[in-house]
Amino acid sequence: MRKLFLQIFIMALVSFSAFAQSDTEFSNSISISDEYVFVEGIDNWNIVQLGYERRMNSLTLISRLQYADRLGQNGTFLSFIGYPEFSENSYGYVNLGFSPDNSNLFPELRFSSAFYHSVTDQLVGGAGFQYTKVPGEDAFVANIYANYYFGNYLLLIRPSYLIDDSNSSFSGAVSLRRYYNSAKSYGEFLIGAGRSIENSTLEDAFQQTYLNRIAALKLDHSLSDEWSLQSSLTLSRNDFSSGTERNQFGVRLGVTRNF
Repeated sequence: MRKLFLQIFIMALVSFSAFAQSDTEFSNSISISDEYVFVEGIDNWNIVQLGYERRMNSLTLISRLQYADRLGQNGTFLSFIGYPEFSENSYGYVNLGFSPDNSNLFPELRFSSAFYHSVTDQLVGGAGFQYTKVPGEDAFVANIYANYYFGNYLLLIRPSYLIDDSNSSFSGAVSLRRYYNSAKSYGEFLIGAGRSIENSTLEDAFQQTYLNRIAALKLDHSLSDEWSLQSSLTLSRNDFSSGTERNQFGVRLGVTRNF
């Protein structure tokens, strides 16, 4: 069954490339990354991600396939992402993802959308939402985005409000990004706190975590027009509704090839 979904995934990527039009030299990218997470008190787990990106004049399409292995279980998650440009000052974001094998490691369904607009030359504002479904529970997240550019830096502020069947709460994250020789070469430091499921992978984190504190350091480096490297270190502490507290440390490495 997993082989069949992988074939469908590859066919979708080929279809995107066949119908897309672009006038840039490097309009396609393929990427692969591996994240290993050290979890306090339980077995560690691993996520491998394969991605394809197609850049067009006013639309960027991204397809991703994730494979996770944790506590003797494994599962896959497919997502399809679009960034349409509506004008010189506004663009959108749409993301549809699902678990084809109904794994407990990923949500059954995740859909999110957002709209961004350049308020000034330095400030970009946006708003959006996310719907996530896991067995027995649904959740809705409302997000606000503020991106402020100054010099070689970008400040990103992302408050959100989560509504689900058991609890509603605020959360937020702030990150500072420093660009180097190109838009694909930067370092970023992020801190956040709250019960946010915007990037949650595992079902138990979605259903039981009532407080998450996270700090992350990310580095993307462009080696050439064709190749770039991605890396990140993430430290988080999860407080569960059962009273359990657990620390996690993640290491992620990836490579991208443009063509």
